[in-house]
Amino acid sequence: MRFMIGRILAVWLLSASAVSAQELPALAVVVHPASAVEDLTMDDLRHLFLGQTSTWGDAGAVRLCEFAAERGTFYRSVLHMAETQIDRHWIGVVFRGDRIEPPVKVARIDELLRLVSATPGALAFVPLDSVSGGVKILSIEGVRPGEPSYPIG
Repeated sequence: MRFMIGRILAVWLLSASAVSAQELPALAVVVHPASAVEDLTMDDLRHLFLGQTSTWGDAGAVRLCEFAAERGTFYRSVLHMAETQIDRHWIGVVFRGDRIEPPVKVARIDELLRLVSATPGALAFVPLDSVSGGVKILSIEGVRPGEPSYPIG
């Protein structure tokens, strides 16, 4: 009897996790519409969101922006770090006096999209289903959000 209950519980947990993973919207990485950037690698994203890279090469400074509701998903997916680890990382960056600004944390998606569309060099992550005109969606590792092998989300 215990064996049967254990198997039922295991099947239920596996199916629940599969459903919840499918219900999560893909996260799109977006930039200012005039940005020349079309694609980033996962390493690019890691370096940018850890403050190890602060420019787009010859395209100018990057301005990092975060959608507060998706911080956990994005940072677990891209940096393999919890939000508290990210917060501690950026506190260290600020105290060391590094010349990079921590990401701007925005609570409302409409405000974040307006900020990105108005800020040259802006880079943010947002749920794909919330993207409207005014920002450019980047591919990651050559894969567009919503495609099966998209690496974020």
